[in-house]
Amino acid sequence: LSCPSAGPEPVAAASRTLEAAVSKAAGEECCTGLVQTFLELVAAGALAAKEAPPGEIVRDCPMREEIVIVIDHMNDAPAYMRTLERWASELVCAGLLLYSDAGRRVSGVMLVMQGEAGALTAFLQRLRSEMVDVDAKGRRCKERCSTVLCRRPAGTFKPGYRPAAALTGWRAARYASAEERDALLDDVGMLHVGSGAERFGVGVSAAGGGP
Repeated sequence: LSCPSAGPEPVAAASRTLEAAVSKAAGEECCTGLVQTFLELVAAGALAAKEAPPGEIVRDCPMREEIVIVIDHMNDAPAYMRTLERWASELVCAGLLLYSDAGRRVSGVMLVMQGEAGALTAFLQRLRSEMVDVDAKGRRCKERCSTVLCRRPAGTFKPGYRPAAALTGWRAARYASAEERDALLDDVGMLHVGSGAERFGVGVSAAGGGP
């Protein structure tokens, strides 16, 4: 595994973590998910390395980050949300979960989380490797339709906007329209994390789960 834009230390650390995760779920992971996980691990390691004084090797740097994840849908929303809340508590992360529709199946899920870089990486690994939902036939399944829209060091913000508010605990809220969803994201300072049509780095319709 390699990443030309990152140094050898972050790449090596990401490779070790990914190899360990794959060995526990041999034959169950898809290539796309593994590639995204590897790039996220490298990015987290590279950001931590930038914060270190010259010549210092970073070991488990407790740098705090914030992340925005979109999840296309949840077939068994109550159980899925309870799992996410439990993970956030175990990893000492704060989260804001926004969703559209009501009832057992929900869509347009936006998840804003804040915590230490290593804890957020562990959260993403759990999201992709553990059974969190059920399929159309009621069989337990892993999350295959999630996308990381933004991941950045805490306190990062665009010129003209304010830093994200510090989240505490866990909160889940339903929104009825794209405008209401945007207002909820704006309340915590996580609405404008990109530019124009690529505000979140990907184009996602209101029905599909994001601005």
